Amino acid sequence: MGHYEVAQMVRRNYGDRVRAVLWANVGQVGSGISFHVEIRRRRQLEDHQNASDGEKATVAEMTKFPLSMSYGVKVVKNKEDFLRRYNEIFKGEANAVQCFATGQPRKESARRQEVYCPFKETPNEWENAPIRFVFEWTKGGWKFVALDNINE
Repeated sequence: MGHYEVAQMVRRNYGDRVRAVLWANVGQVGSGISFHVEIRRRRQLEDHQNASDGEKATVAEMTKFPLSMSYGVKVVKNKEDFLRRYNEIFKGEANAVQCFATGQPRKESARRQEVYCPFKETPNEWENAPIRFVFEWTKGGWKFVALDNINE
């Protein structure tokens, strides 16, 4: 399955705005094509910042619970907790939308990818990008499994 086919599948399953939030190319994981996160154009970035409850719920479906959090921060226990803490997760120390638009995932293993983001106060300081979003390959596809500040 190629890039276009995967994009179409994600659009059918999750809709355009959610696809812009978290776009996974998982079609050929076994052959080494890695997961990547992509946010489309500034208009879609702005759309995500005003994500509807339904879209947040869809992103929650792409999350493995409990979601591990930074040192000293309580884990996100379940979907309800995730929806309640959505802004903390995606707009807390880092602006995930802005980061995912330009950040590149790092392949840690065949089943694990990480995206490092700078603090939202210094969005262009990629040399110091300590906020780590972790994704793992599961039976259900790629899932968001952890958010960490590696400086803590």
